[in-house]
Amino acid sequence: MNKIEMLNKWENEVMFPILNHTISALEEQLQCHIEQVIQNVCMDIEMLFNKVAEQQEQKQKIAYITFHLMRKDILDGIYQYRLYVYDKSWYLKRGQEIGTLDSRFIYDYYDVFLKEVLLKSNAYRSIFSIPELEMFAMRQLKIFHYHFVEVLRYAMNDIIESEAYYKLKKEEHIEIQSGAYYERCEKLYQEDKQKDYGKWRRQFLEQQDKQFRFADLKGIDLKEIDAKDVNLEYADIRKSDLQSINLENSDLQGIRLQKANLQKANLQKTILNYACFEYANLQQACFDEAITLLSNVFTLKIHLPYQYVSFRNCCLKNASFKRVVLCYADFRKADITGADFTDAFLEQCMFSKEQLKQITLTAEQKKQINICNI
Repeated sequence: MNKIEMLNKWENEVMFPILNHTISALEEQLQCHIEQVIQNVCMDIEMLFNKVAEQQEQKQKIAYITFHLMRKDILDGIYQYRLYVYDKSWYLKRGQEIGTLDSRFIYDYYDVFLKEVLLKSNAYRSIFSIPELEMFAMRQLKIFHYHFVEVLRYAMNDIIESEAYYKLKKEEHIEIQSGAYYERCEKLYQEDKQKDYGKWRRQFLEQQDKQFRFADLKGIDLKEIDAKDVNLEYADIRKSDLQSINLENSDLQGIRLQKANLQKANLQKTILNYACFEYANLQQACFDEAITLLSNVFTLKIHLPYQYVSFRNCCLKNASFKRVVLCYADFRKADITGADFTDAFLEQCMFSKEQLKQITLTAEQKKQINICNI
């Protein structure tokens, strides 16, 4: 058996089983404590943004805010991301390092994974050196980074509303990103001060391009538009008028729709994981057969880091949730009077005791949900 064949054998017998077990433990931890995790991350990022504002010169404006993963830090067992800010001429000059964001809530699991891999690789020590095994294991950093990025993306809902973010002097177009230093980064959020609402509206009407991922559409008027099958992942459509819009079969993962008007909107068969509808008007909206997404990434069977969609403080009077598949949807403080949950799967969805008086659930559905005090 040659070395490549031995590597494949080691991966399948040692590394991948340990990785799957570790990621499962990480995802369970995130799911159980996601609210506290988001709160801690937001506090840390706000402190960093305040530091950015203090150090900004009068004429300096930020175009990119990037949380960089440094592989040297990981090799040294230092689990953090370094915050850099760049102006619009980022390709001509180095960014300014501001501080570090603690990522141990994710990478402590990488540390456990690496130590267990080395411990259980004794039978392969005559073939692979410890540095080689560490290098093979380090290739899996992308999976831990992916989980970190997804947490940051949801944390952006609170970050972009914070005073610390508003204090920053920003360019007309700004992006918040995360990735390894000097490598391609994953976008977390983008904002445009100048918006061509006419252009965006025409794009929705003509349906020639259905890609609106991360688009900044705050305040847009899209009422009664037929926009089926569009990709609105992580789009910012807060405080917009989407009354009677047709978004059937669209990807709404991570979409920001706080305080939007979605009365009578057609949201059938949409993907809702990480979607935030807080304070939105969803009266008579139709969510029939909508789901919180479960998908595989990379070569392993790894789901999204956690399941969640927020309907907190929404108006959901007479909304329809027939045959939905929702995991960890938060309905607390929403008005769900007359909402229809016929044949809905509501695993770990959160309701208050008072809300249960507003709707009809089967005995099986009542076993699925979490009844909260608020």
